[in-house]
Amino acid sequence: KILGFYIDNPTDKKPEIEIHHFNVFDFDFHSITKQFSKQEILIIGNPPWVTNAKLSSLKSNNLPQKSNFKKHNGLDAITGKGNFDIGEYITMMMFDAFQHINGHLAFLVKNSVIKNVVYDQKQHNYKISGLQKYTIDSKKEFNASVEASLFFCKLNSIPEYTCKEFRFYCTTKFVREFGWVDDKFVSNTEYYSHSKDIDDVCQFEWRQGIKHDLSLIMELERINEQFINGLNQKVNLEEDLIFGVLKSSDLKQPVISKTRKYTIVTQKKVGQDTTFIKQKFPQTYKYLQNNKSYFDKRKSSIYNNKPNFSIFGIGDYSFSPYKISISGLYKTFTFSLILPIQNKPVMLDDTCYLLGFDNIYFAAYTLVLLNSDKTKEFLQSITFSDAKRIFTKEILMRIDLYKLAIQFSKNTLQQEINILNNRYNLNIKDEKWEEYLQTLKPKPVAEQMKLFA
Repeated sequence: KILGFYIDNPTDKKPEIEIHHFNVFDFDFHSITKQFSKQEILIIGNPPWVTNAKLSSLKSNNLPQKSNFKKHNGLDAITGKGNFDIGEYITMMMFDAFQHINGHLAFLVKNSVIKNVVYDQKQHNYKISGLQKYTIDSKKEFNASVEASLFFCKLNSIPEYTCKEFRFYCTTKFVREFGWVDDKFVSNTEYYSHSKDIDDVCQFEWRQGIKHDLSLIMELERINEQFINGLNQKVNLEEDLIFGVLKSSDLKQPVISKTRKYTIVTQKKVGQDTTFIKQKFPQTYKYLQNNKSYFDKRKSSIYNNKPNFSIFGIGDYSFSPYKISISGLYKTFTFSLILPIQNKPVMLDDTCYLLGFDNIYFAAYTLVLLNSDKTKEFLQSITFSDAKRIFTKEILMRIDLYKLAIQFSKNTLQQEINILNNRYNLNIKDEKWEEYLQTLKPKPVAEQMKLFA
């Protein structure tokens, strides 16, 4: 198009054009900064919308040198956080090379890249400002089912840590501003200003559900009192290690007391020896052993050097009779109270997050707090709707239940409890509310120090 313009307009002053054909990861961009250090530059690009793992699977040689460039710890790097977008890597290469040169950068990248760039800006302090995001219709423009935008910023300026979002097709339509507010990363600065008073640390630890990467064998349906596995095979097992299980798609109601599926729970904690299954539950052992080849084919390295039939996301919390849970994948802000079935706790899969309770009153109070309008607005201010997981442990751990609870009047609490009781045939009362508040209340420093005496 550039050449076509000058062919059609031969009298216009023609620019000098140099073409460098290089692997982007091998090219020395600092040579350009030296050559044009006194001029204003514009960097435009459309870097690949793929991850390093995807390129590796395609046997591509056009990859950056292998490195944990985000400095994730070992387990995070193994379980997925070590995977990164090539577009993000290239964008940061540009900042490293050109942040001290007058000019601007405009890149077409995935929305997740823009979010990560803004998030990492707090650490890197790149000399960039005027960060803007213009959302595009990727399906219409590129026939790509990816959420993407034009990212624009000014170089060689006082660092800024928030990004304003607009619609590409109506650039005057402001959508929101996201980024850093003090030491907190938020998805909507306006919403956050209304709910930031509950942004701290949750008094209970959020956990992820069970991970086994083998639903064909480990998950069962019960039809006419007969268990059927994912291979449509009838299986005869002792019921001791079989528990009801819920997936993200099951968490649609505030209270849940039944499951579609069941799962085999082979351990009570990660790494537990599994030889007891052969001795105590011979039918279950025979079934697992007959399908051992499936277990051996699991791709994740987290199963390496672990006992046979190992699972992850398992601990004491898994066996709590009452649970509060939310899907990590769905764009709904509804938390669910999970009740035990036939005196056995219900499990959740690894797409879900949960809190475990021995006390149904405490579980119900927590449900009321988490399903409040205040919590919803807060979560809307710190979550990104185009993220692969809307909710993560890091997000949920930011909900300070005590700061939320002290804003609740006893009357409001009773109204919400009455709704639960009437709709789901429960018998919750507010008599343990003060005890619950004391459980949440921060302990004085002197009292905390006694724990280490």
